[in-house]
Amino acid sequence: MSLISYEMNRLRQFVILHLIFIVTSCQTPRGFPGVSDYIKDSKERGVFIQEYTVYPNPYIINDSLQITVNEAWVERQWIHTSKPKGAKIREKGYQLAINTTEKDLEGVTLDWVIGIYSDKYVHPSSANSLVGDLDTIPGDTICYLVQNEMSKWRLNKQPNVVGRFVLVKKQ
Repeated sequence: MSLISYEMNRLRQFVILHLIFIVTSCQTPRGFPGVSDYIKDSKERGVFIQEYTVYPNPYIINDSLQITVNEAWVERQWIHTSKPKGAKIREKGYQLAINTTEKDLEGVTLDWVIGIYSDKYVHPSSANSLVGDLDTIPGDTICYLVQNEMSKWRLNKQPNVVGRFVLVKKQ
C-alpha cells in the first residue's frame, strides 16, 4: 500500500467517525433548551399553555411585510432530556412559538425585527418558525412593535417602528 493510499484511507476513516459522532450526538441534545415543533408536540411534552392566532391571516404588518401564522402557542420553557420526547420543565419562564412560512421570514433580523425591546422580541428558530421568551403567561393579546433592523444600531435615536404584530388568544 502506498503512503498516499494509506493517508487517504486514514482520512476517510476520520471523516466517517466524525460524521457518525455528529449524527448520533444531534439526535438528543440533552441539557439544551428546547422549543416544541408543533402544538401537538408541545402537548405531548406536557409544556403547552395556550394557543394564539392572528386576524386576518396572513397578518399584514405594512405594505411589504406579512406573516402567515400556521400555529402559534405559549409553552413552558423546557430542557431536552435523554428521552426522545423528554422535557425537563424549567421553574420559571415561558416561550411563544410561531410556525409560519419560510418566505414570510425572509429578511427577519437583517431588514426588520419583531420587537424593539431586548426582553420582548421574537427571533427565527428555524427556516419557518419564530420563538420569543416571556416572563409570565400572556393575556388575551400579545403585541410586538416591528422595527427596521438598521434603526436599532443608530445611537441615541428612537427605533424606526414600521408596524405592529398582534396575536390573540384562540378561543
